[in-house]
Amino acid sequence: MKIKLIFILSLLIITSCYSSFSFNIAYNGKPCCNIILSENATKAEQYSSVILTKYLKDMTGADFKIISNPKVNIHNIYIGKTASKMIIPDYDWSMLTPDSILIKFINNNLIIAGGEGSGCIYATNTFLDEYCGVKFIKYQEEYIPKKPTLSVEEKDQEYISPFYVMRHPFFTSMNLYWRHNLATKSNGNTPPIPAEYGGNVDILGFCHTFWELINPSVYYKDHPEYFSLIDGKRSNGYVQLCLTNPELIQTLTNNVLKWIEANPDRKVISVSQNDSWGEDKTSCQCETCKASNEKYGKSGTLILAINQVAKAVKEKYPDKYIETLAYQYSRPAPKGGVVPEDNVIVTLCSIDINDIYAIDEPINKAFMKDLKEWSKICKHLRIWDYVVNFGDYSTLKPNFHVLQRNAKLYRDNNVVAVFSHGCSGNYNGPLEYYKQYIIAKLLWNPDIDFDKETKDFMEAYYGPASKDMFDLVKYINSIMIKSHNECPKWTSNNWIKVFNILKDALKKTENTMYYDRVKFDMLCFYGTFARVDTKVQKEAKKHIKLFKDNEEARKEIVAFLPKNGFTQYAEPAAMNKGIFYYGISGEKATDTPKECKELKEGIDFVQYNAWDIDNLFGGYDYAMKWNDHYAYKNKCQWLSAEKQDWYLQKDLSSLYEDKTIKTGDVYVSYKVIPLEKVGPCVEFGVYNKDQKGLIQKQITSESTNGEYKSVYMGTIDFANTTKDTYLYFAGLGDPTTAPGIYMDRVYIIFHR
Repeated sequence: MKIKLIFILSLLIITSCYSSFSFNIAYNGKPCCNIILSENATKAEQYSSVILTKYLKDMTGADFKIISNPKVNIHNIYIGKTASKMIIPDYDWSMLTPDSILIKFINNNLIIAGGEGSGCIYATNTFLDEYCGVKFIKYQEEYIPKKPTLSVEEKDQEYISPFYVMRHPFFTSMNLYWRHNLATKSNGNTPPIPAEYGGNVDILGFCHTFWELINPSVYYKDHPEYFSLIDGKRSNGYVQLCLTNPELIQTLTNNVLKWIEANPDRKVISVSQNDSWGEDKTSCQCETCKASNEKYGKSGTLILAINQVAKAVKEKYPDKYIETLAYQYSRPAPKGGVVPEDNVIVTLCSIDINDIYAIDEPINKAFMKDLKEWSKICKHLRIWDYVVNFGDYSTLKPNFHVLQRNAKLYRDNNVVAVFSHGCSGNYNGPLEYYKQYIIAKLLWNPDIDFDKETKDFMEAYYGPASKDMFDLVKYINSIMIKSHNECPKWTSNNWIKVFNILKDALKKTENTMYYDRVKFDMLCFYGTFARVDTKVQKEAKKHIKLFKDNEEARKEIVAFLPKNGFTQYAEPAAMNKGIFYYGISGEKATDTPKECKELKEGIDFVQYNAWDIDNLFGGYDYAMKWNDHYAYKNKCQWLSAEKQDWYLQKDLSSLYEDKTIKTGDVYVSYKVIPLEKVGPCVEFGVYNKDQKGLIQKQITSESTNGEYKSVYMGTIDFANTTKDTYLYFAGLGDPTTAPGIYMDRVYIIFHR
């Protein structure tokens, strides 16, 4: 009787494992098949077999064997083309381009394979995702369903993304973990993916490389003619190049060839215009450039120069590509028959479109025209897309409703690569992980079921609040489709609805791991709401009972967001800028410093406001002017802790005209957002050009806890120094001590 029962149970298991309606992988925690890997498997195929067995075990509890010589050619999973040739010897593998995938069910066997490179790994992760329900929701985190009994639908796939050259959702957290990029089939610049697993498209120089390749500090003295002629004078600033100068082109070519020689593993080299706004003040106005622009268009002048570099590169390195930008003034396609060389990649940038609308809507007709014209002449067309609020990373970019439509339009216009520029300074932002997840999906397949993929993510990331968060995205989409307005233009009823959804989501996630995820999004939404029209706020607050006032909300936001991956406020800054808008200080800087309360300004002391300080950099990466509600007169200058350069300076020569001033005590009012590591973070100094040395220098490690604080930095002996004296301010080259320094004024107390 016992033997008969065992036989019946065994028969049930065998019957389950060999069902004709689906491919059965596990039954009650026991494997129904083996994993077949050739003894000659590639590294990518070996990696595929490892991740497949790992995830299948995590799902089912079953221990799957990886073998090379199956005893029975039935009900096995064959990994890679080297193993698959055992059962499909006549398959034409040349049809599979490097990143393409093959998932095929044949004679009760399953083949998971792909083209050379990452194809097999992509196929494996596609199988785990689309067939088994594993969701790769963010870096180092995935959702793995528990299915002791697992069977999958027998549905073949043979597929390659239309964006086969590059698929790059450019978000900070997507740039960290190469295994996650392989899982999401993203292959952009970062992070480096091991070459044996397919590698990634790492563009040498990344972008805006004229400055690196032909820097004025190296070439201007002997060759001012290399640089833009502006208002009758050759400029040595951050401008464009004189692209009709043959000698400049030769020097540019030589430097590109040197770059390649020093970086032989890079296949794409950026030779692209500087990131300088205002074409009339940065582009060359010489007669030959003007004539070329008239005949070929400004992009035509650019492409003619790039083509010369590309031809020289092709002769020596036929496998390399030159990438350049169609950006701002060079965005329209060339005229006069100018066509990019076959080894040129043109990156068309959409920075100046209205990106709340799809690119084929009337408001963006100029960009759509440019896209169509470039697609006709460019063999390798890449898109630089923008999917974030650069001015404020903490506010939602409500453009979900156009993402799929745009992806299809890019595909239909022969685009082969897409760079989706998201938040590049934080690990997290409002609905950030959802946005990067859905963009990665679209860059692989623009025809996805958008709602299904959204639901899948919400269930994996928000758990019991998944329906609320799905409804939130749908509601945002409905508002945007009707109004085409940004978040700040929403009505009070819109905000009431949003916060009611978020409050319900918070309630459902109490005492779970999902609570902080919902709370993060809620605080980002509230931070946006706190800055909208006061009439809208006033009406909405009658129904929104989240905080006593905006100050209470601000404190909660500042305390909570950095702990959950939000540390940078806006794009125009180095990566360590820190939360600027919300500040930290709860006290506004007073009109008169405490050291000067009994003194008369102009007689006993002089005060320089932040915007009176010269910003020698003139850009935005390492020093810039900002508005800050807590600063004196609401203005400050931000200085990166990442660099040691003296970007901020103040000339004191005018003070030497008053011969009664003997000495002056110098104070600087600044704030530093605290980090866990305490250490030197900012340098103040007084420099005299005649003496060619420092008069005073002070380095401080004092954290101001986000409050503006006056610090004595030394005394200047006006009687014994010359008028060529100035103050300077600099970071110390260590961003781990502070995300940035914010200075709102300098004052000097006189002693006569």
